[in-house]
Amino acid sequence: SRIVKNIRAAEENGQTITGEYTLQETSDGLILKNKSGEVKIKWKAIGILGEDEERFYLYISNEMAYIVPKKAFADETELSEFKQKVEQNMKKRDLELK
Repeated sequence: SRIVKNIRAAEENGQTITGEYTLQETSDGLILKNKSGEVKIKWKAIGILGEDEERFYLYISNEMAYIVPKKAFADETELSEFKQKVEQNMKKRDLELK
C-alpha cells in the first residue's frame, strides 16, 4: 500500500527511529528515544490510532505513522493502559478542534 511504501522510504532515508527504542509518556505526548536521538509526538498530532495483532500505529497524517510494537509492553494491563491513554488524549484533541 501507499502508506507502507512511504514508511519504508522514510526508514531508508533515516527519518524515523528504528531498532530498539524507549517510549516515554508525558503530559504533552510521547517521546521515542534511542541511541541516535529522540522524537517527540504531541498528543494533538495523533489523528488516528490504528492497530493489528502485533502493533499500534500512531498516525500523524494520512501517510505517516509511528509504529509501536505490542510486545514492548510488559503485559496486557500495560498495553491496555497505553491504548486507553492515547484514545483519551485523542478525544481531548477532538474537543479542542471543535
